[in-house]
Amino acid sequence: GQITVDDALSLKTHYPETTEEELRQEVRHVIDLFAPSKRYIFHPASFIPGNAAIMIDEAKKYGKDYWNRHNLK
Repeated sequence: GQITVDDALSLKTHYPETTEEELRQEVRHVIDLFAPSKRYIFHPASFIPGNAAIMIDEAKKYGKDYWNRHNLK
């Protein structure tokens, strides 16, 4: 099999002034884009600890919801 590796997150994830909602939207966008392959590994590409924590939280919540909604097993 293959794994999708892509730094698809926008550069705004690296800025401290990026809002929490902008970060969460970006994570949802990337999951929507790559999750259908079932081979995507999310990595919070941010050097700002607060941003990374928000992105990990959203990836866990939205990723689980995405998986369940699309019945991916």
